[in-house]
Parts: sequence; structure tokens; C-alpha cells
Amino acid sequence: MKTDQCPFKNLLEPKGPKGFPLINSVPSIARNPLTFFTGIREKYGDIASYKMFGFVSNLVSHPDDIASVFKAEKQGTFEKEFFHNALYEYFGDGLFNSVGENWEVQRKQLKPYFQKSENSKWFPIIVEETLSQIKTVAKDSKINGKDLVLPIVQAIMCRILFGIKPENESSKELIKALELVSEKLLNRSIGAFFFNGLLNKLPTPGNLEYTKALKTIDSSIKKMSADNDINKSGGLLPLLSEQMSSKQLRDQLFTLFFAGQDTSANAILWTLYHLAKYPDVQDKVRKEVNNLWPNSSDASGINAENIEQMQYLNAVIDESMRLYPPVYASYRDVKEDTQLGKYKLKKNSLLILSSYVTHRHPDLWENPNEFDPERFNNKKPKGFAFYPYGGGKRICLGMHLAKMEITTILALLVAHLKFELEPGVKIKKEIYVVLRPKNGIPLTVSPVGN
Repeated sequence: MKTDQCPFKNLLEPKGPKGFPLINSVPSIARNPLTFFTGIREKYGDIASYKMFGFVSNLVSHPDDIASVFKAEKQGTFEKEFFHNALYEYFGDGLFNSVGENWEVQRKQLKPYFQKSENSKWFPIIVEETLSQIKTVAKDSKINGKDLVLPIVQAIMCRILFGIKPENESSKELIKALELVSEKLLNRSIGAFFFNGLLNKLPTPGNLEYTKALKTIDSSIKKMSADNDINKSGGLLPLLSEQMSSKQLRDQLFTLFFAGQDTSANAILWTLYHLAKYPDVQDKVRKEVNNLWPNSSDASGINAENIEQMQYLNAVIDESMRLYPPVYASYRDVKEDTQLGKYKLKKNSLLILSSYVTHRHPDLWENPNEFDPERFNNKKPKGFAFYPYGGGKRICLGMHLAKMEITTILALLVAHLKFELEPGVKIKKEIYVVLRPKNGIPLTVSPVGN
């Protein structure tokens, strides 16, 4: 007699901490999500389960399982919409926050502008803005790394997206508002799940300031979109405006500016931290850059083709992003009961993919918590043991531009300036929308040759 058998009958249920009654693991995650994720992987394995207010999430840490997730995502088993409503007030329906067919259409619209072949258009802007910022650094000065790096990245993003410098009044307003929104984004995203988002709606000074910043972002983008000079300036805004409504344009430009600024700036900051901490590594990078760009003060002597030849600098960047990936975690919704490895994943649960955890997995990396750029020097990790730009169909759209930008900025900074950490300073991680150094990187900076 033929009987139907449940295909998941012999699969295991992922294990994990029970936490506290009702709230489960919320306190541990709120205290430090990366410590929590690392701890449950160590205790419960490469697919570990935990709850928040009874809602099930599964941390997936092994490269093979991560590859399976990205493959199944293309078939519709996994999606990315759980936080759509919570993130809507800032990202709207931009590429980061859209799903389904809407996401597919947007990806096709934007992809041509971020192909690797397009980098040559933006390289001179990156060089010009970096050299300009280097000239502002006083001799033998103490400076916070974020005050050196952030203006460069903001200027580059303004020119690529809007075709204008950040000194423009509209872009000044936009940058200031974006910084405020960026600071409050994580807490407001979490707050959207408590009491139906009531805490975010109360007329507190912080909420009112946040609402005002969002209105400033909308009005600044609208003003720039209507500016005829900007529309002739060579940025992406006029090209995108031909294909999008004003609402779509606002959502897309906000998403691109936010993502391009925060991820690249913090990747550069963490690399500067390691260069300052390890002078021998900094000297080796400087020698490599000077060999390829012997006259780096003159923009005409700086060639984009040399970027990929900077093998050691790129190894240092990769190792910094292994230890401190700016995008330290992402998620996927489980749309149907499914199998992952030897485990059953239940419909309507979440998958958490943490590159931070995988990048420090002791089965994948020797001495995983140590900084060692030689791991990447002429070597390539297998599969998703290293994936700072994500993977699958949602792999970072601006990955090629980001890689060129990060490498070029660091190459020029090291060619012109020496960096030392302030004595006795300990840098702490700040787990924010991206992973960043708390309070920046206090540095002593001096011109090369001193």
C-alpha cells in the first residue's frame, strides 16, 4: 500500500538558546549581536536557531550552506521582505528594500551604470577628491580618521550621483540630513516592531528631528532633480530621471548614497586602522603604490589599470574586510518549509547570514581573529568563506565601483601620508547599520618624507 511520507520527516530541527520567557534572546542580541551570533555558532553549530518574542531565526554560518541559500533564492525559496515596512520610511521602494518583480525591474535599470567597464568614468573624480582632501591635512597633525575619509567619500558620491560638489547648498543639506538619519536608522528599525511602531511616532525631540531630516532629504533631491545645471553635469541623476518617477528617483538616490557612503567609508577606516597599527604593513603598501604610481601628486600620472596590480594593498583591504565587514549580517525570509543541509527550516522563519561570523570561523581560517594579509596575497578563498559584498542575485550592485574607490583612496592616502595610532587608544566596534569603529580612528598624520 502506497503512503505519502513527509519529505522533512527525518530532518533535524536547528538547536539554539531558549533565552528568557516571552522575550527569548532579545537581551543578548541587544547587548551585542555579533558576540551572540559567534557564541551560538560555537555552541550549536553552523545552522543554529534562536527566538525573539517567539519568532524563529536561523543563523547560517558555513559557506556550503550559504551557497545553497543563494542558489535557492533564485528559485523563490527565500526572499527579503520581512523588514520592508520597517525600512520603508527611509529606503522606500529603492533597490535595497524592494522585492519580487519590482526589484527585478530596478536591478535591470541600474545594472548598466555599475558595470566594471563604467569605472573609468568615475576614476578621475575619485583621484581628484582624494588629492584635494590630502592637501587640507596639516603637517604632523592629530586627526580622526573619519574626518579625513568621510568628506572624500561624500564628495565622490555627490559627484557620481548628482554631478555636483558637496559645497552646493542642496547637497550640504542632503548630507547633513543623511548623517542624522543614518545615526538613528538601526534603533528606529527595531522600534518599528514594538507596539506597532508607536515609539517612533511619539512627538519626542528626536523623532521630530528625524522627521524633519527625512523631509529635507526629499526636498533636496527634488530641488536637485529640477536644477538644469545639475541635469547637464554628467552625474547619474539625469540618466535615472529619464526612467523613473520622482518617488522612484528619490528612493533610488537615497539608497545609492546611503549604501555607497557608509560601506565604503567604514571599509577604508578599518583598513587605515590596520595600516596605522602595523607600520611594516603600511611601509610595504607604500612601496607597492610608489612603484606603480611614482608621481602620485599629479593626477595625470595615476592610472586606473594599476589598481588591480596592487596585490598587497588589495590583500590588506580584504583582510580588514574579513575581520570587520561593514555589512556584517543580512537576512532572508523562508517562504516555505525547506531543507538546508540536514535541517528543516520552517516556513515564515528568518535566515540570518553573518559574514562577520563566517569570516572568523575557526574551521575555515587559521588563527581567525588575527590580522594577516598574507592569507589573501595571491590567494583566493573558496566559495563563501569570504563574502563582504554578499552573494546570489542580491550581490552588491556597486561592488566594482566600491572596490576601485576603496583601493584608490587608500593608495593615495598611503602614498602621501604616514599614519600612526594615538598611543594607548583602543578601538571598539560599533554595531550599527554597518560595522564601524566607535568614535572613529584617532590618528597622528604626517607627510611622507618627514
